[in-house]
Amino acid sequence: VMAEHHDRWAVLADFLVGAKLSSGASLAIVQHGVESSLKSTHRLKNVSRLYVYDDASLEAFKDNILDSGAIEAKLEVCFYMPHISLVDLDGKKFPHKFTVLFVGHPSAEVLHVSIYERLLKGCEVNVIYKPHPTVRENRSLHKLGWVVWGKKEEFPRVDLLISYPSTLVEE
Repeated sequence: VMAEHHDRWAVLADFLVGAKLSSGASLAIVQHGVESSLKSTHRLKNVSRLYVYDDASLEAFKDNILDSGAIEAKLEVCFYMPHISLVDLDGKKFPHKFTVLFVGHPSAEVLHVSIYERLLKGCEVNVIYKPHPTVRENRSLHKLGWVVWGKKEEFPRVDLLISYPSTLVEE
C-alpha cells in the first residue's frame, strides 16, 4: 500500500509486485493530494486496488498514472474522502464578524501574503494562516499579524477559505 505513486519508490514497488504476482503479491495506491494535472513518466502496471476521492481523480489516474493494461485487468476502485474536524473560534481572540483562512504552502506564499495585505487595507477581518502540515513554513509568516493555526488535525470554522490546489478544498 502506498500513496507516493509518482516517485521512484512507486516504480520499484510496481516492478517488485509484477515479479511476485504469481505468489499473490498486490499493490494498492491511495490518493493523497490533488491529481488532476499530474503526469507520470512511468505508468504503473501492477496496481490491483486504487483508493481515490472522486470520478475526476479516477480519470486522472487512468489518463496519467496507470498503464492501460492495468486498468483493463481487474482493478478494484474504492472511493473515499478524508474528513476534517472543524472547531468554533473564540470570540475574544477573533473579534471581527468575518474570518478568512489561508491554507498555506510555500508555492503560494507570495500570493497569499499579497492577498492578506490587501485584505487588511479595506476590511475589519480575522485572518488565519494554516501552514501545510508536512512542509516547513517560512518563520517570517508568524510576524505578519495573522494568527498561525498550528493544530494539524483541526481546522477553524471560517467564512472564506483561500487555498492553493489542495485536498482541503475538496474536504
